[in-house]
Amino acid sequence: MLLRRINVFVFILALPLLIVSCSKGSGDTPQTPSEENLVISIDPDPGSAIAKALGANYDFKLKINSKMPDQGIEGTVQFRKEADNSLISSQNISSTTTPINIIISNIALNEVGVVTVTIKSKTKPGNTASKSFKLARK
Repeated sequence: MLLRRINVFVFILALPLLIVSCSKGSGDTPQTPSEENLVISIDPDPGSAIAKALGANYDFKLKINSKMPDQGIEGTVQFRKEADNSLISSQNISSTTTPINIIISNIALNEVGVVTVTIKSKTKPGNTASKSFKLARK
């Protein structure tokens, strides 16, 4: 009878050790950090004023102010007439570095248009950002 009690006692002591050793731990696989939300800016920034082109072309830099996604970004730059929203020019952009040089062309004299830049992460397509400003040739 004493031997049986000793076996039960040893079993009770060993049970927690068995449970702990068999439980699944965090392991050595590192957690991937979540991607920062995209934040962009335009240089020069026209703010709420109308940007002025001196000729048929206007160039600016698109800056990614957040951490660049691992696979970079892709997107579009569209220039539309403000009066009727018709598309004047459009271009696709893709980059893994910042800033991105952009040139808007076909700007008509004394006609106001709206430039819209829309980008998304190649790593996480739901991560997007956009910026718009008015542009006119004077």
